[in-house]
Amino acid sequence: MSGQFEQIDEDDHYELFVPSEIFPVTGVPRFDFQRGAVHCSKGFVINAGCNEDPAGLKSSDPERVINVDLHAFDEGMNRANLVDKVFDITDAKAWEENFAPNSAELVVFGDVLEHMGPDQMVDCLRNAHRVAPRVCITIPEDHRIPDDAKYVQGVYNEHVTVATEPVLRDVLVRSRWKPFAWLEGVDWGFTDERGQRVLGHCIEAHRI
Repeated sequence: MSGQFEQIDEDDHYELFVPSEIFPVTGVPRFDFQRGAVHCSKGFVINAGCNEDPAGLKSSDPERVINVDLHAFDEGMNRANLVDKVFDITDAKAWEENFAPNSAELVVFGDVLEHMGPDQMVDCLRNAHRVAPRVCITIPEDHRIPDDAKYVQGVYNEHVTVATEPVLRDVLVRSRWKPFAWLEGVDWGFTDERGQRVLGHCIEAHRI
């Protein structure tokens, strides 16, 4: 797996990256990070902002993984999303209506938080804080974002926030999450306008 790995909490270590003999890895580092986090859980997993579930979390454990997205159908891609529940993951009331406190073990935010501003990221992570003790976040640090990019609620947004490490650490502090493991410099599989590879972050954090 590419990128620089930081194990932050040495006293609570477990293997995030699951060997291929347990299940076939995808070959996409951020997807394998998500799948590893799911494998290292025993309770329910909420896949928040799942879209078509490109990491295959639902298929990896269909009895435990609950897919959630803003829409049942992606109009831009002209295809159905693989969803169990449809609601806005920034909306605290919607979370309360769908999930009881402490009803899950893990919430996965896979390639979704970059489509929001930092305040909406905090909203999502605070909503997750109520229902689960762990979150898994994969997010690109995409510097192609225009300076005037703004989040619009209720629609699919393009990338809105350049997710640098300081931005992400501030978001985690504000939403009361402690980083457990942080993999940075992960290749996201596409290039910017200069032809440079877009890199990103894979994070697991625990509730405080």
